[in-house]
Amino acid sequence: MEYFHTILGPIALLSGLATIFLKKGTPLHKRIGYGYAVSMLLLTGSSLTIYNMFDGWGPFHYMALVSIATIFAALIPAWRYRHRASWLVWHNKMMLWSYAGLIMATGSHVMGPFIQIIKALGLHGGWAAGLAMVTLWGIPMIIGAIWIERYNRKHIYGPAKMGAHIQKQSTAR
Repeated sequence: MEYFHTILGPIALLSGLATIFLKKGTPLHKRIGYGYAVSMLLLTGSSLTIYNMFDGWGPFHYMALVSIATIFAALIPAWRYRHRASWLVWHNKMMLWSYAGLIMATGSHVMGPFIQIIKALGLHGGWAAGLAMVTLWGIPMIIGAIWIERYNRKHIYGPAKMGAHIQKQSTAR
């Protein structure tokens, strides 16, 4: 199962990156987006069967559950709530957070070697692990939060995009 998990990782990374840069709503965006969602669900599902790191259930299993929930939180609005003005905002945020989580999970796979490099540079003990966590998890999360909000402001909240539709609905009430 670990090989399956390892093969799905780059597929999810590449398909997720492609959907970010493709024109939204096109058939190609939807096809690759579904490919991303399926690869993520298979990737996280396969991670739930890997126990050798913690000799049982560990923190990464909980993060896999969060990832699964994030994918469904992104897909359900696109499937069921397209009639609501906010569906696109929710879909976009959850998909982008899903990808940010994938980047952080990828960082988990290089954590051990990264800590060894930090120790070789002279930082030892908990400081090496702390610096690795900040570098591989904290920085991607902060950059992701800033970038997701900026991306949404430019592409989703803009008056030429969703704003006019939201204003029209709010004045009708």
